Amino acid sequence: MEKGTQGQAFFFGGHGQENGTTNAIFYEIPLAPLQSIAQLRNANPGSISSSPYVTYTVGESRAHPGVTSTKAADEPSSSRAALDKAWLANDQLWDKYYFSTLATLQGKAYSGSSASTQQDLAREFLAGTRRLPNPRNVARIPAGETAANAATAALETNTAPPYTRSAEFLLTRGGFNVNSTSVAAWTSVLSALSGADVPLVNGKTDTNPAGTPFLRVRRTVNEPDAKQKLWNGYRTLDDTEITTLAKEIVKQVRDRGPFLSMSEFVNRRLGSASDEKSQKGAIQAAIDNTTSINNIMLSDALPVTPADVANYGWDNPDAVQGNTGAGAPGEITQGDVLSAVGSFVSVRSDTFRIRAFGDARDASGNVTARAWCEATLQRVPEFVDSTESASTPIADLKSQANLAFGRRFEVISFRWLSKNDI
Repeated sequence: MEKGTQGQAFFFGGHGQENGTTNAIFYEIPLAPLQSIAQLRNANPGSISSSPYVTYTVGESRAHPGVTSTKAADEPSSSRAALDKAWLANDQLWDKYYFSTLATLQGKAYSGSSASTQQDLAREFLAGTRRLPNPRNVARIPAGETAANAATAALETNTAPPYTRSAEFLLTRGGFNVNSTSVAAWTSVLSALSGADVPLVNGKTDTNPAGTPFLRVRRTVNEPDAKQKLWNGYRTLDDTEITTLAKEIVKQVRDRGPFLSMSEFVNRRLGSASDEKSQKGAIQAAIDNTTSINNIMLSDALPVTPADVANYGWDNPDAVQGNTGAGAPGEITQGDVLSAVGSFVSVRSDTFRIRAFGDARDASGNVTARAWCEATLQRVPEFVDSTESASTPIADLKSQANLAFGRRFEVISFRWLSKNDI
């Protein structure tokens, strides 16, 4: 057996020096607060609780050949049920939780922030003197509240579970509705990190990534060798690839949407194995349909078809279609995309522009005056009836107004328009 310079065996990509590598980076141990739910795939929740065993769960959506495509959990053939752990994790997490990054910072965080206790960060953030590791999350102090009181309330631990009040004092700037069918909008979102510095595991940064980086782990290795970079570094997409991916995502949104929840957007559909929607989620299908984004993996992987494993007894043999490099660090997956954009995407918009028109007529029906106006409205955390706090669980609401109308909308701007503005 060939060995590396330090006696390691070649494995990833091949069992020899020509195609293989001696190591590969699959998971991270976080050194800073998580920003996207998709980053929980590095924790791989539920990976060993029941078969079949998988490498990544949260944020990913490929069906598992060991689970029937019409179900997320098969009846047990032995003592355990076969679970689609990615589907189940996405279903439970994406619409119930988010990462505020209002947390203790140990050492230098990815945002450039220095070390800080959670309490100090909350006070400084809500006082407007410091940003969070996720700079899209901005402070919002409700009317009649002080920054100091908000900082205390945001970290309240007497609630069950604790810290559930933090969302009362946060808004996400630049949120994006995944139901958008605008190629330009998706292109803008996907290229949000274009040219951004990439933090490296040695404490330095790669300040000149060629294109838009998509990271499997947030501190990576800058490998000069193309093969090593594929397994230990990170991938980038150029402008043409970003636009191609945006077009494919829009096709998936038109075909599958509108999505009523983030878990519906992230997950595959439960259905016939012959339907692509049952084999992968919208973004993964879009990536695969570009055909070119992950062609780089083909030199170190072998193609796999359902016919190749027809005699293996899989419940969903169509799920293996692809190549043996699927999910490897060098392949861009749905989880990589959601790690980059998952902290600010949603299935609804919280800010709306409303335009109105009216005219006045005389007794003969002739128009004597005409006017146009525009208002911008924003949904805020507080309920319509403010006697119940914004952090009150929906199931615990008592106010009929809140049960009927939910969160409050505020007019944040208003203007009169001229005919030329229309």
